[in-house]
Amino acid sequence: SRYYLVGGVTELNENILSSGLNAQLGIGSGDGARLAGSDRSYVLNVGLDLRLVDTQSQEVIDTVSLQKQVIGKSRDLGLLVGGQSANGQVSGGVSSMEPVQAAVRALVERAVLELTARFYDEAARKTCLPVAEADRTWSAPEPAGP
Repeated sequence: SRYYLVGGVTELNENILSSGLNAQLGIGSGDGARLAGSDRSYVLNVGLDLRLVDTQSQEVIDTVSLQKQVIGKSRDLGLLVGGQSANGQVSGGVSSMEPVQAAVRALVERAVLELTARFYDEAARKTCLPVAEADRTWSAPEPAGP
């Protein structure tokens, strides 16, 4: 091999930001109805650092550091109805979160693309990278001698 990649996931911050709102509303002292709801959101952060290394000289040819934020949300609503002879409860909710493993995979794919783009011509780079990033100047390493 002429080059190898070294590095890894250097950050996995599970809760860099969270916010929420919980509320309960009740009617009556012991009997009656109670309504409860919540709305929460949170942010995780994933970081990746990779280096492209020349296998012969052990020189670091290029580096890339990328981060991605993973966002999660949760909403719940519940109703509790009670009396002396009967009571009942109904609740439901929805939550969503970007998959963390997919975020790591996307970071690795993007980092490898950026590190290996230097080996392709200008037309190929503009096809693979967004226009603003394809204008980044790359110079291919000199080929190894005999």
